[in-house]
Amino acid sequence: MMERKSGAGISGSTLKIIAIIVMIVDHTGAAVWSRLPSLGYLVPDVMDIEEWQAIYQVMRNIGRTAFPIYCFLLVEGFYHTSSRLNYAVRLLIFAFLSQLPFHYALLSHSVMLNVFFTLLIGLLTIWGMDEADRRLNGRSLRPVAWIIKIVFVTAGGYTAFQLKTDYAYSGVLLIVIFYLLYRQRLLSLIVGYISFIWEAYCLPAFILIWFYNGKRGLRMKYLFYFIYPLHLSLLYVIRRYLL
Repeated sequence: MMERKSGAGISGSTLKIIAIIVMIVDHTGAAVWSRLPSLGYLVPDVMDIEEWQAIYQVMRNIGRTAFPIYCFLLVEGFYHTSSRLNYAVRLLIFAFLSQLPFHYALLSHSVMLNVFFTLLIGLLTIWGMDEADRRLNGRSLRPVAWIIKIVFVTAGGYTAFQLKTDYAYSGVLLIVIFYLLYRQRLLSLIVGYISFIWEAYCLPAFILIWFYNGKRGLRMKYLFYFIYPLHLSLLYVIRRYLL
């Protein structure tokens, strides 16, 4: 991975904190701010519906920055973790722990699996691709390796789509792009953003990633794992009992 000079740029922990903050802003907009008009909180002397809508849209747009950063950090973690199996197990555990808070805070009546499931499927996809490269690294076997990698990408995207995970196959594809272009930072960001162009407001994520300096920064391995279900649980309590 192309790295910045030591001391310059943005560390992994800083990227993670930024992603968490914008995610909370986004989810607050979706879970709490979105309910204000129907509950009669808006009055002309305080805020009209147009102002409410503008603020709501800004909150949701801010949140588009989070997911690409999580995908990028997932690939970084994939290359630096001491145990890929433990990494996958952690994602699986928190995927199940987060599902009810995710459902009740953000979805109500629809069915979708939270982003941990998407990240897990993406991790398993690039793990399979990496194993294909490692085991079939002879020149004569490279075409076979690529066929197997295409199968893994197809299976990962299809699984995410069928399970209706958050961001679904597009999320898996972005993880794959960061993996395949791991040592070509600029190209990975350009291709990644193009693949995610339907979420145009996610551009700040790719700009921030460009300034990543390859350093871990503060030790906060489990910060996202715990904050994700906890902040969704809090938003549900606010949505259900305080509004």
